[in-house]
Amino acid sequence: MLHGTRTPAGGARPTPALLSALFLSVLLAGAAADESPARAGALDFLVLKTGEPGADPAKAGGFLTQWGDYLSARVRAGGGADPGPVHGTITAEPAAALAAVAARRFAWGIVTPAFLLDHGAALGLKPLLQTRRNGRAAERFVVVTRKGAAAGKPAGFWKARVMTLLTREADYVRRAIFEDAAGAVTLEAVTNLADAVYAVIEDDEAKDAAVLLDAAGADFFRADELSWPKLEVLFESQELPPDVVVGFAANLPAETETALRAALGGMRADEEGKRICRNLQTDGFGPVDEALWARARKLYHPDEGERR
Repeated sequence: MLHGTRTPAGGARPTPALLSALFLSVLLAGAAADESPARAGALDFLVLKTGEPGADPAKAGGFLTQWGDYLSARVRAGGGADPGPVHGTITAEPAAALAAVAARRFAWGIVTPAFLLDHGAALGLKPLLQTRRNGRAAERFVVVTRKGAAAGKPAGFWKARVMTLLTREADYVRRAIFEDAAGAVTLEAVTNLADAVYAVIEDDEAKDAAVLLDAAGADFFRADELSWPKLEVLFESQELPPDVVVGFAANLPAETETALRAALGGMRADEEGKRICRNLQTDGFGPVDEALWARARKLYHPDEGERR
């Protein structure tokens, strides 16, 4: 999510809403979290949005509760067993997600591709659906830098300094996104992509640096008439999987899984579901694209075969 108040030279900065993370909309601000349920519900869920500073229970807890209430009601309305209260947990840290799984009983979750490929087998994670952030069935990353910065420099000069939110999943970034298993890309952690991009544009100290953006981030800056003409794209990844809805196989009976799929898949069919989808920046949840996952597995774990 884009945070901060820095304004680029030449005019006011446009609203960064297009680059908000999953579950991190204006409706989340000030929401109170409910992170200590008295008991584990049949549909309690975990959300991992790696590196996003807004993936914070204090900000997102209220919204997750609203979504849990919605899902609980839709499961009952669809003839499924009453799941009881549905509690959501959110984190920006893969290590915190693992700790949460060890401490809590989750039925399902939304996790990053790297998390699923790293821990899916050990945790018994079953891919159920994919997110469709801003209507996309696949994710594609781009690297941008200051326009003209590449002139006179060797190809790949930008690999010396790439600013990103994803340093906690550095191996996935290098292998799957950059297809650079040798590790020639140097990643620099940032917490504010907007400030990183504007630094590349304006600050001489960052003129040779680059910024890694996902597709939604690239769309945001393409829509910014002040910034985009000052940037150039140096790299574009292959299409890769987006964040994925997973079931915790040990905690998700078949009938509950069926009800959950129907509830998530039907969110665009009613006004409340549409409102929630808008705040999730998705047009709903679609089927798992096995071709995308096969590509990601081959790039990320080329010597290990299929890993989930």
